[in-house]
Amino acid sequence: MISGAGRIGAASSRYSQLAVSGNISTTGQIQVQLRGEVFDPLDDYLLKADFRYLDTERSTRGLGPMARDQEEYPMEFTLVRTYATVYRRASGPVFIGLGYHYDEFNNIIDSRAQEGEATPFTDYSGDAPTRTVASGLSVNVLGDTLDNLVNPSSGYYLSGSFRDYNPDIGSDGNWQEMWVEMRVYPRLPSASRNVLAFWLYGWLTFGEAPYLNLPSSGWDTYGRGARGYLQGRIRGADQVYFESEYGRVLTRDGLWGAVTFLNGTSTTEAESGVFGRMDYGGSVGLRIKFNKHTDTNLAIDYGFGKSGSRGLSLGMSEVF
Repeated sequence: MISGAGRIGAASSRYSQLAVSGNISTTGQIQVQLRGEVFDPLDDYLLKADFRYLDTERSTRGLGPMARDQEEYPMEFTLVRTYATVYRRASGPVFIGLGYHYDEFNNIIDSRAQEGEATPFTDYSGDAPTRTVASGLSVNVLGDTLDNLVNPSSGYYLSGSFRDYNPDIGSDGNWQEMWVEMRVYPRLPSASRNVLAFWLYGWLTFGEAPYLNLPSSGWDTYGRGARGYLQGRIRGADQVYFESEYGRVLTRDGLWGAVTFLNGTSTTEAESGVFGRMDYGGSVGLRIKFNKHTDTNLAIDYGFGKSGSRGLSLGMSEVF
């Protein structure tokens, strides 16, 4: 993984960040991603981009909150993703933008469906499609006063995006998606370098989104939500997510730090369409200062969830 952050313009310009990662697992799974948020030198324009290629295996366990009797349904697919949004400053910290969003899932293999079973994927889709395409345009609004995109220690981040997926521009079906997000970073105590951060988002769909495009744990914009759960473990037509994290500096020079966090995911039930009980996760993490000029940390987190869910995550920027 290669990541970087810096200012394109003067010393007072906003920080931009760019991350490129790629890996091949011992089982032949491939993952390549480029994600960035880049301001122009005058901070009047912002480009947000997310490009991915995945050739992977991901199990699904049906729709709705976690339940003890949920079975595992192994799936394989390749994903080509192209997301790009251009924002223009409207006033002060407020930006408005237009975007394009493209997801193409190919070579979809639902292993248990191939053996003749009815699975959550086939029940939802009506059959077992081997390819789905979502192609849509979006209108976006952003309010951003963060002091640092890589490692915020003050300010707020408010974001809203409405996406319309339409057959006229190559989508399989006509459906819509809404993403609403809030992040705030108060210091606690106020005179310290310690931060009590809050993250809340709502991810909603309207119409019939493809199964693999439904809101799902770990498939948020940053791929960082629901620490303690496997990617795709919790899936549904709508999700609301919150997380709180307290970050504390452990050494005077800022080299070492630690965090503790708690999160919760609320997902709509497949049958009723109402939100079910919350699925909680949490634990602790370690921070090691990687670049003092951009305040970039190596983040090492180990999270726990319900029913024995757990996982280790590494990153070169904060989770949120």
